[in-house]
Amino acid sequence: HDSTEKTNLSGWTVEASQNGKAITTATSNITGYQITGLASGTYTITEVPIAGYRQTTPASSFTVTITGEQTITGKNFGDTTKPLLTGTIFKDVKGTGTYVTSDPFLQGWIVDAIAGGKVVVTATTDSRGFYQFTGLNAGTKYTISEVVKSGYKQTFPAAKTYTLTPTSGRTTAHLNFGDHAV
Repeated sequence: HDSTEKTNLSGWTVEASQNGKAITTATSNITGYQITGLASGTYTITEVPIAGYRQTTPASSFTVTITGEQTITGKNFGDTTKPLLTGTIFKDVKGTGTYVTSDPFLQGWIVDAIAGGKVVVTATTDSRGFYQFTGLNAGTKYTISEVVKSGYKQTFPAAKTYTLTPTSGRTTAHLNFGDHAV
């Protein structure tokens, strides 16, 4: 289903596999999907991606164990056409403008998504310095910019911001920022 619209999507292929080998497929309709005729055993249930969509749930697949004649429900896939933009903010300890594994990540920093000269949404970094934007519109030009905290100087990227036009259903990762304490 479309996780932004909360509607079922028709025409998606869902596959049941066992030990990496496809056993059977089903095609979704407006009521969902149904895989039938599976023998007892453990199966991996995955959906076949469709261009322009990004799977939001589960992270990759479902594992189900069937014993006898059994109906399993609630194994829904979530998909969206909204792009996903992600990155991290790290403390550039040496001030080199390059991340090294000993550099810690910065929590509680603000990152702005700007369109048409206005901040349209902000994200805050978590304990791993990670941030993400999930609700931006495909085809809109955005500038991704961090809000540099007092006592720091931004060292990465050299351009200080990222400017991009996300594509429907795509993930753009590694929009990272580095900051050196001054």
